Amino acid sequence: NGVGALPAAVFGEPFRRDIVHDCVKWQRNNRRQIHRASKRRGDVRGSTRKLYKQKGTGRARVGSARAPIRRGGGKAHGPTRRDFATSFNRRQRKMALRVVLSQKLREGRLTVVPSLNVEPRTRVVAAALRKRDMASALFVDDVIEEGLRRAVANAPRVDALPQIGANVY
Repeated sequence: NGVGALPAAVFGEPFRRDIVHDCVKWQRNNRRQIHRASKRRGDVRGSTRKLYKQKGTGRARVGSARAPIRRGGGKAHGPTRRDFATSFNRRQRKMALRVVLSQKLREGRLTVVPSLNVEPRTRVVAAALRKRDMASALFVDDVIEEGLRRAVANAPRVDALPQIGANVY
């Protein structure tokens, strides 16, 4: 709905659950932060010499001052550095976006308009969405003007993205 004929190369893809799943997994993995590692007994600064002799002191036997049981010692089983980033082929990324756009068009959840020439006011954007009976919207354009970006920022369940930011998830 909206504008007339849309290119079948973009909006005619059959639904591929596997491609969409891989793309969402890739996007979510790449959003995760890198875990920071704790220092183990070999990483902690300080000497590893034996604190005192093994026998003859009457005290318990000890080894390194950097052992996990001692104050200032390393962590016994702490977290290790972990990067969750994965790779995903560019052609598959593009195909996933085409598949999702095609599916949304088939479900009637995609509206294409020729231009976003509306007054950059939240009230005007909300009225236009109510007129089209839309509860939520995502505006995608080559460049999002500052006025429109600020107008949709105040509207609930409405967002604006530049074309480069359009994604599956």
